[in-house]
Amino acid sequence: MLQIYFRYLSSFLIWCFTVTVQAQQTDVPPAQFDVIIKTNGEIITARVLEVGLTLVRYKRTDIPDGPVYEMLRKEIYAISYRNQLKEILTPIDSTRFAQIQPIPILIPPIEGTTDTTSSTKWHTNIGRGEIRVGAGFIRHYSGIKNASELNPEAGTTAIQLTYLFPYRQNIHIGVLTGLGNFKYSESTFSEYDQLQINQQTTETLFTVALVGKYERQFKTISPYAIGGIALYSSMAKSNASFSYLGDDRSVQVQNSIRNNGLGIIVRVGFQAALLKRVGAYVDFGNGLTLGQAGLVIKR
Repeated sequence: MLQIYFRYLSSFLIWCFTVTVQAQQTDVPPAQFDVIIKTNGEIITARVLEVGLTLVRYKRTDIPDGPVYEMLRKEIYAISYRNQLKEILTPIDSTRFAQIQPIPILIPPIEGTTDTTSSTKWHTNIGRGEIRVGAGFIRHYSGIKNASELNPEAGTTAIQLTYLFPYRQNIHIGVLTGLGNFKYSESTFSEYDQLQINQQTTETLFTVALVGKYERQFKTISPYAIGGIALYSSMAKSNASFSYLGDDRSVQVQNSIRNNGLGIIVRVGFQAALLKRVGAYVDFGNGLTLGQAGLVIKR
């Protein structure tokens, strides 16, 4: 009987010892380092030496004999110590990591380097345009059919005034106006009837056009192209005198003609920045004049 009790007692002690060993094996061993969690999400394993009012001093676990590092307290969200204690140093602002909503552009930039697509209507940019004042040279358009056969004389240079405002990225639209005055002369002599004809013609040209400009902006120079539909108006006045050789008498004849028409404007050139809101431009193409140069004033 005593042997039976002894066997039961031995079995119970062995079972208790086995359970104790298994429990010790399943326990999590204590950590040998501290975990620093920064406010930007970065995690650092270290041995924290001191937590001050403004600084936290620690040593890196991968360099046990290395120097002591310091970090601003406000850069640390929390510290998990090796004894399983946790300390929150800087509460996280819940709006810091919130999804950033795009802010609509109420007024698009003038320069056109930024996309101007927004809910704002294009006409809100009318007052944010540029004024272009230029002088033209080498006449191109004329309402006189045989103007190319006449001898040009000194006349008023064609003046062109343009206003353009942003419409889309790199695209401006606006109105172009031009006014010019040109003088021509012609002298012919007929040997058959000894008749001398002297003629002087003054032509005043005016144009108004709806145009668009596409440009590519670089650091100092911006090449561009202008195109549009133009209405031309020509007013020509002619004074002619007829006289026979050897006769001092002459006949004076005055005539005037008016001509209107539609045309297409296509010009290419470049624009250079001089000051913050002032630039210069040169372009070539069809219109009142082949060439044109002037200033650009941005509002």
